[in-house]
Amino acid sequence: MMKSSKSGAVTSPANQGDTSGSGGERNGQQTCTFGRSCNDASLADERAGTKDKILNLRHNNRFGTWNVRSMTDDSKLHIIEREMGRCNIPICGLAEVRWTGKGHFSLDDGHNVYYSGTDRLKRNGVGFILSRETAKCVLGYNPISDRLITIRLQARPVNISVVQAYAPTSTADDETIDSFFHELQETINIEILVNNDAVGKFGLGKANERGERLADFCNENELIVTNTLFQQHPRRLYTWISPDGRTRNQIDYILIKRRWRSSVKVAKTYPGADCGSDHQLLVAEIRSKLKSVKRDTPPRRYDVNRINDQYRVEVRNSFQILLEQEEEWTPNELWEQTKKAISTAAQNNLPKPKKTRSPWISEEVGTMADERRQVKARGIQTEKDEKQYKDLSRRIQRRTRQDKQDLEQ
Repeated sequence: MMKSSKSGAVTSPANQGDTSGSGGERNGQQTCTFGRSCNDASLADERAGTKDKILNLRHNNRFGTWNVRSMTDDSKLHIIEREMGRCNIPICGLAEVRWTGKGHFSLDDGHNVYYSGTDRLKRNGVGFILSRETAKCVLGYNPISDRLITIRLQARPVNISVVQAYAPTSTADDETIDSFFHELQETINIEILVNNDAVGKFGLGKANERGERLADFCNENELIVTNTLFQQHPRRLYTWISPDGRTRNQIDYILIKRRWRSSVKVAKTYPGADCGSDHQLLVAEIRSKLKSVKRDTPPRRYDVNRINDQYRVEVRNSFQILLEQEEEWTPNELWEQTKKAISTAAQNNLPKPKKTRSPWISEEVGTMADERRQVKARGIQTEKDEKQYKDLSRRIQRRTRQDKQDLEQ
């Protein structure tokens, strides 16, 4: 079902052995970083011959996150792939995949998987699944730890970075919590962040101590929780269901920079999506809105060669009034009033200059061009016709160069 980036054999991290060595490699798959540096050989080779694509943020784009609760079974990856296609989600962050090692590989239908786990223990683990088209936008990815992975996408109008984070639960010790937020803070220069365990205005239930910590983190870093911005039916808000089905909480979130707030169209869960996890698929639909920049109005131009008597009379009268009130004005005020008098008189009495563009190519060039077109229309069938056509082309070039030199002089 899956192909590794090196050998093309059917394989996945779920059924491979442990990773050895310090290079972050798995069966020839090398870890890639932002910027497509020289260490990005594995990703660059895999994309060789593929035309790069740009993600257009002015269109509706869906970003998903899903706590899949283990992907040690290859069938779950196939199910998630199908659910992404059914829900039209081109990029989905994954939490708790429980794979070892770090790397990326391609699926049979073109989906690309990027993952980051521990060296040996099958616990935690994060990753991304990208559709075939979205994978063409990848500039690089950075598997930071078994709780953090980032991916960089080439987009318009700006490139974006997406971070998948799997936060420790409320039962984790303070040292684990502090270590996670320290790593997250170092990675916070981002545009979009998918995460777990936070609070918001339309959240369900009460925030615990860990949720309040993440809320403070959002405030400090100008982040907002997208799926607490919209008042919706509870089944579109809760992201986790207890095993007995009686308890429902909102503990998975998608965060985004505050300046992108107006770009978020909606953020909600998809209860109909299923991969055998007790967490719901959470999706945010984003479409950028850029503020138009107002340019300064260029100064109005007038045809000074057509100054009339009306203009002279109006300026003379305005100046006479200014002279009578000269002592009441400061030098700067007097200058402003003088400019205003001249501008007003010109606007009322002077016409705009006509835009005239004299052709620098002589009529002779046009005549020769018409003659050459007629030769081509008759058909170039003999050597005489071909010679005449080439001769006219040379004459046109020579005359055009001469006309251009005359213009510059």
